[in-house]
Amino acid sequence: SDSPEKKLKSTSTMDMTFTKDNPNIPPTTATSSSSILSKSLPSNSDDDINNQLLKKCHKECIFYLTNYGSPRSVVSFYLKNAYLEEAVSFVLDNQILPPQEVFISLIYSYCSEHSLLEQLRHILYKLDPPLSRSRPYLIALCIHLNNT
Repeated sequence: SDSPEKKLKSTSTMDMTFTKDNPNIPPTTATSSSSILSKSLPSNSDDDINNQLLKKCHKECIFYLTNYGSPRSVVSFYLKNAYLEEAVSFVLDNQILPPQEVFISLIYSYCSEHSLLEQLRHILYKLDPPLSRSRPYLIALCIHLNNT
């Protein structure tokens, strides 16, 4: 059988160049993994990887919030991450009641503070053109605005 020294010699005879700083470390291990990735992937790949990671994290957060959190926590997460349409869609799809609990205290307040009321209106028309699912929320909002 071959001795360990012979195996080492046979593997080290491959076409490898070593760095000047440490001749015992092949260049692939002497450089950082990010520089290796950046050389092997297109220049915008870091953004793509970050976007993919964010999407996975987003999906996982939503999974846990919808299964273990309250509707309020789901909507809060959407709004904190600037997903207004998803927040409105979640409220309409799940008919979260009473309207003051989530729609007025979170969505309307968020839109009012960030000057997004016109965008909210467009989203409501987009998600619910006849406004039939939105009706209880809009009526509650009218009552709320009338009382303030």
